Amino acid sequence: MKRWGGEVSVYRLSTLSSGVSGVGVGGGSLAPLGSRSLLLRSAAALRFRVCCASALLLLLLSVALLSGTVEPPLRAPSARDPLPPYAVFLDAGSTGTRVHVFSVTPGRHPPAFTLAPASSKLSSDIPLASLVNSTQPHLWAALQPLMQHASTAVPASLRARTPLHVWATAGMRVLPEPQQQALYSDTFAAVSQHTDFAVNREVGFRTISGEEEGFFGWLAANTLAGTDFTALRPGSPMPSTMGALDVGGGSAQVVFAGGGGESALRGPRRAGPALGEQVLSSLRASTYTKSYLGFGAVAMEARVKAALVAAGGITSIKNPCAFADFTETLDGVSSIGTGDFDQCAVLVANALRDMQRTSGSVVLPKSATTQGRFMGMSLLFHVTHFLAVAAPKNAVSRPFPFPQPRVRDIANAGRTLCATPWHDVQHNLHGVDPHTPPPRLQGRCLDCALVATLLGASDVGYGFAEESARIVFVDKVQDTEVEWSLGAAVATLHPRALQLAFARDAAARRAASLAVVAAAICALVARKGAGAAPAVAPPPTAAASKGDE
Repeated sequence: MKRWGGEVSVYRLSTLSSGVSGVGVGGGSLAPLGSRSLLLRSAAALRFRVCCASALLLLLLSVALLSGTVEPPLRAPSARDPLPPYAVFLDAGSTGTRVHVFSVTPGRHPPAFTLAPASSKLSSDIPLASLVNSTQPHLWAALQPLMQHASTAVPASLRARTPLHVWATAGMRVLPEPQQQALYSDTFAAVSQHTDFAVNREVGFRTISGEEEGFFGWLAANTLAGTDFTALRPGSPMPSTMGALDVGGGSAQVVFAGGGGESALRGPRRAGPALGEQVLSSLRASTYTKSYLGFGAVAMEARVKAALVAAGGITSIKNPCAFADFTETLDGVSSIGTGDFDQCAVLVANALRDMQRTSGSVVLPKSATTQGRFMGMSLLFHVTHFLAVAAPKNAVSRPFPFPQPRVRDIANAGRTLCATPWHDVQHNLHGVDPHTPPPRLQGRCLDCALVATLLGASDVGYGFAEESARIVFVDKVQDTEVEWSLGAAVATLHPRALQLAFARDAAARRAASLAVVAAAICALVARKGAGAAPAVAPPPTAAASKGDE
C-alpha cells in the first residue's frame, strides 16, 4: 500500500479479463469500494421498505373494510346510498291505523344493523280501508296526526333520506283491487304533498299478504329475542327460534321455523350482491307460514252474531257470547247476553269449521305443538293479560298464571269471566287494563272463547293440549313491542345491509390478497438484493499496513 501526499486511499480493481492486473493498468477501472457497496445496499433496502409499507397499508385497509370503518365503492348508482337513518311504517289494520318510527344504526360488526323505536307508537281508530272514496282533504285530515307524529320523531334534515311505507293488512284485503289501488294513489299523493319523507308508490303503498304479515311478526319476535338474521348465509344452520302466533281483528297467522324439515338455509354458498334477498327468500321458504282471513276477533264476532240472528226469534235472541244481562240490538232484533262460555265456544267452533271448508284445516304438525315454543301476540296477549288483571277483581279461586297459562287455564278463566253480570264487569273491570279499550270490553267474553278454541286440540284448533304451556304471551320483548311492522322494517333493510357487508367483505379479501402478494414480492426483493450487493472487504490491519510500507 502506497502513501501519496500523506493520504491513504483504498481501491478495488475491476478487470475486464482474467489476466494480470495492477494499479493503473488499462484492463480495469478503479472505484471506491465503500461508496458503491453502500449505494447497492441502500437501493435494495429502499425497495424492501416500499414493499413492506405497501403490504402493511393493504392489510390495514382490509381490516378497516371488515370493521366497517371504511365503506367500499359500489358499482350500482342506486346502491351508493347507505342505510337510511330512520324507517317509518304505517300499519293500516282492520281496526285502526298505527304509525311506527324506527331509528336505524348500522353495525360495524354483526348484526349488520339494529333497530330501535324512535318514538312511542301513535294509534288512530280510523282504519285506512274506511277512507276509500274519501276526498283528499278528508283523507289528509285522518292521516295528518299520524304524519305529524312521525315528522316530530325524525329530524327535518334527515326526512328526505327516511323511507315511509303505508302497508295494510286484513281490513284492506276484503276490498276489491281497484278500490285498494285508488286509495293508495290518493294516500301517496297526500303524503307526497304534505311531508318530506322518501316515498315510493310501487313498493311503499300496498296490501301485504297474510303470509307476509305472519312472517314479519315472526322476524320481529325473534329479532328482539336476540336472533341475528344478518349473520345468516346460504348453507348456514337454521337458527334456534320461537314460533309466532298472531290473532288480530280480521285474521290469524302462525309461523315457525323448520316447517319444511330443513336444517340449513338453502341456496348456493357463493353469494353475490343479491345475498340479502337470497337469504330472506331461503329463510321464508324454510318456515311454516299460514294466514287465515276471517279468523280475527272482530270478524268472528260479526259472524257469530249473524248466525244468532239467522237462527233466532223474530223479536229477541239470547247471546251466549255476551256477558250476562248485556243487551243490544242486532239487525232490529233485541239481544240479551247469557254469558255461557261453553255454548259460545260451540258457536265459535262452528264458525271456524265453516271457514275451514275453504281455508283448509288449521291443525299444526304434532311436533310443533308438543316440542315447539311459541310467542302469542296481539289479541292472544290482550286476552290473557286481561284475564290476569281481571282475575283478582273477579273472585277467581287462584291467580291466573300469566304470561304462560295452559289452554285449560284460559278456558276456566273465560268461563268465570263470561258468567259475570255486565253491571259488575262495567263497575269492576272498566279501565283496569290498558290493552282493553272501553269499546272492546263488552267483547272480551267472545274473545276468550275464540282464543281457547283456536289454540285447543279440537278438530278446528291448532292442536295444543289442554295442559300445554308451550306459549308465552307477550306484548314486548326487551322493552320493545312485538309487532309485524318491526319485522317489515327488518325485511326491507336486510338486503341493503347485506349488500354493504358483501361489498365490504369482498373488498377486504381483495386487499388482503394484494397484501400477501406484496409480502411475497418483498421477500423476493430482499433475497435478490442480498445476493447482488458486493461484500465489503475488511479494513486492513495495522500490521498489514506496516508491511506494505
